[in-house]
Amino acid sequence: NAVGIEKFDEFVIIALGNKSALDKIHNHLCPNLTSIDLSKNSKYLQKLFGITKRHLGAVESKNPLEDLLAEKAATLFQ
Repeated sequence: NAVGIEKFDEFVIIALGNKSALDKIHNHLCPNLTSIDLSKNSKYLQKLFGITKRHLGAVESKNPLEDLLAEKAATLFQ
């Protein structure tokens, strides 16, 4: 019946933009953020979004993970 995230569900927000816009978003959201261990951030994001080494190997880029995440994010907004 309802659409959206349940009250206690975990989710990730990926934001792209200039530093001042990202700082504004961060300052607005900061009081409600839950900290997670990001020492292995790339592995966490790969697992969260189901990105395999095979996917990364198929992208010819200096930053294949970032490119795949941007592509996934763009798909959500089409």
